[in-house]
Amino acid sequence: MGDFLLNIVLSNVVIFIVMIIVLAMLTNWALRLREIPGYILGWLVGIFIIILMSISSPTGAVPITDPTISAPIQLTFLGVIIPSFIGLILGIGVLALVRFGNNTPSRIGRALTISVLLTITLVSAYLMLQSMLAARLSIAIFLLTFGIGALIHYIFTRGTPEASSLRTRLPFRNDL
Repeated sequence: MGDFLLNIVLSNVVIFIVMIIVLAMLTNWALRLREIPGYILGWLVGIFIIILMSISSPTGAVPITDPTISAPIQLTFLGVIIPSFIGLILGIGVLALVRFGNNTPSRIGRALTISVLLTITLVSAYLMLQSMLAARLSIAIFLLTFGIGALIHYIFTRGTPEASSLRTRLPFRNDL
């Protein structure tokens, strides 16, 4: 039953739906911040990396995952721990960059943050669509722990003095 559920969750349709949702969220965020150059940069870098990976990898048929066929997934302990650790560290690091970019008067940090998040989304979706089920599981573990690390950073830093001092530095929020 567990393999059957993983085959459904890691199917091409579900990956495509999740990618569209994440891209819609990033697009909304970029438009609200008016960071169109960072958004375009993310698309360009993502497409460039996808083209490089397509050229450098051997050509082969795209694996089609059939949710009705349950194949055993062979994943080692290191195959779970390494993507988890990297995803957790990068999730905390990227959200730290987001916070740093929002606290500075320069828009460079925000633009680069949007472009990095968009590039990670595009490249990881491409990798998941082009890989076998075990590799999809490793990428999904990386992306889950990336989100966990970002949320942990957000939870621990949302009540810090830096966040509240930002409100008092804004000219239209002096009445608080």
